[in-house]
Amino acid sequence: MLPSFRKVIENSLNYTNLRRITFPFIAAVALVADALASFFYYWAEGSLPAGIHIAAIGSSVLISIPIYWATLYLLKTLEEKQEALILAQEHEASSSHELKKRNLIFHSLLHTSISMQQSKELSTLLDHTLNDLNQIFPDWGFAIVIYGARETSVQNFSSIHLLAEEQTLIIEGARSLSSPYELTEKLQLVTRNAYDKKNRHNWMFAPLSGSENKKLGYLIIKQPLETSIHHDVVSLFVDQLSVTAENRLLLLELERLANTDALTGIYNRNFFQKELDSEIAKASKNNNIAFSIFVVDINGLKRINDTYGHEEGDKLIIAVANLLKKSFRDYDVITRSGGDEFVILCPNTHCDDALGVLNRIRALEKNMTLAHYKGGNTHQIEPVRISIGVACSTETSPENVLGLADENMYEDKKRFYANNSKYR
Repeated sequence: MLPSFRKVIENSLNYTNLRRITFPFIAAVALVADALASFFYYWAEGSLPAGIHIAAIGSSVLISIPIYWATLYLLKTLEEKQEALILAQEHEASSSHELKKRNLIFHSLLHTSISMQQSKELSTLLDHTLNDLNQIFPDWGFAIVIYGARETSVQNFSSIHLLAEEQTLIIEGARSLSSPYELTEKLQLVTRNAYDKKNRHNWMFAPLSGSENKKLGYLIIKQPLETSIHHDVVSLFVDQLSVTAENRLLLLELERLANTDALTGIYNRNFFQKELDSEIAKASKNNNIAFSIFVVDINGLKRINDTYGHEEGDKLIIAVANLLKKSFRDYDVITRSGGDEFVILCPNTHCDDALGVLNRIRALEKNMTLAHYKGGNTHQIEPVRISIGVACSTETSPENVLGLADENMYEDKKRFYANNSKYR
């Protein structure tokens, strides 16, 4: 009780409260002085003249007013000094915090710049950037989307502090990122359902732009509602990431050109393996990023070589390569892996999509023929037939997709030769 009473007294003894009760206080002092003077005078003299009241009240008022106003002035001065001291301490603390924040930002930017120069893989570069952003904004969530050859596919994706459902929405909504408003509403709905009202978030989409304003992707920010966005900091990271990502994409394109098969103009096995390793790493990290593999083998190539010669066999290989080019997307990795075998890596492709591609290949193959020449102008029209195996990373582990596709191709080849022995 005593500490609480003392706290009440301390809180009431301030300039504002005392000034508010100036006149009641002086009146109370005057009444107390009059009562005491009257009592003592009557006790000493046995009578009470009217002048005693006037003298007591007047004296008490004349004495109390200067003392009271001096007290008020002293309290006001002390409060002003205390407020100035508090403001100075807050400013010093704020300045110290801001200085630490700036140092952290500059350190993170320097670290990001170094990481960008050292990271050979684009996925490693994205991870380093997100970790540095997390150092500055530990309570925020981030994702980076890098487009493939088209803005409808995600070539690279990395995130930190995002829910699995949020990651899925971003990956599946890659096409919507060109106009992210609809995707923002979906993400906000997921966030509201996942968190209580005290943990609401805003979403921001910062575009990554390359030369000639080519859109490379987005830096996506999940920001707690009560915090303010640091546009200058985000802009610095976006600028650094845009330049470095574009350079990495250009290097990848040059590497693609340097890893092509001389006969068909499609990729060779060495390039395929590098791309496959990258897709396995991405799919192992995030199972929302699925990939599919086709293994294609030409039926009857040996018979064509033996009957018409190897030049005609090469024509058949080129024809099948062209068939595959028509069937797959620009950013699918179509590869000649051996004499009569092809493998195709399809990033961002689930099993249903792969089956749609398989049906498209079979429809083109059905009516495909090739004229083979054997001396002079004599030629023979031969049907082009292929065996195909398909597998997807959602039906087996990413490391086993190629093996499963290869097994499925050999099963398809067995069925074909069982019914078409002349192709052997």
